[in-house]
Amino acid sequence: MKFFLMMLFFGMMTGVIGSVQATPVSAVSATGTGTFNNSPDMLIDGVLASEGSLWKAGTSVWWSGMSPTFTIDLGGVVLLEDLLVQVDNNDAYRFEYSENNNTWSSLFDIQVSDGEVGWGMDTMSTDSQNSEYIASLDFVPVDARYLRVFAIGGDNSYSVSEIQAFAAPVPEPSTIMLFGLGLLTLAGASYRRQKAGLYAE
Repeated sequence: MKFFLMMLFFGMMTGVIGSVQATPVSAVSATGTGTFNNSPDMLIDGVLASEGSLWKAGTSVWWSGMSPTFTIDLGGVVLLEDLLVQVDNNDAYRFEYSENNNTWSSLFDIQVSDGEVGWGMDTMSTDSQNSEYIASLDFVPVDARYLRVFAIGGDNSYSVSEIQAFAAPVPEPSTIMLFGLGLLTLAGASYRRQKAGLYAE
């Protein structure tokens, strides 16, 4: 019976958490190293350029060479599920993640052949429900606070316009407490029934 109750509890928790879609994360800062044009804050301002627009548009950060690196601080560790990004279409970029801004792991690489526009800025998503979904960019959810992007190939003229993160919502402590209370109530009721059955025999 205890096993059944535990399975019921975990099933309910999984159902609640799994039924809620990932929510946008409001990044707190964007910084850059190296030489580039425009403010890194443009990477997190929520503004997407029109598909196929000029790579040097006023909504993007653009540069030459592969030395610049840009880091996004999400404000705290989240369970990162998806990214929506906009980059110059004919270049390659690497996206990495970190919990501490010290140890970095690769999230995905955008290749020159990814995307659907033939010139200019191209929007790409790792969310299979998004019309801009690129399957090769999809990743298993990871714990992350920081995101980092830099160029790894292309025509030596690079541009990134937007980086939007989406994370799994963390259950409210009150929700977990309610489930725990429900589990205890079920366990108590089961114990009373078993005890009453013993005395009845």
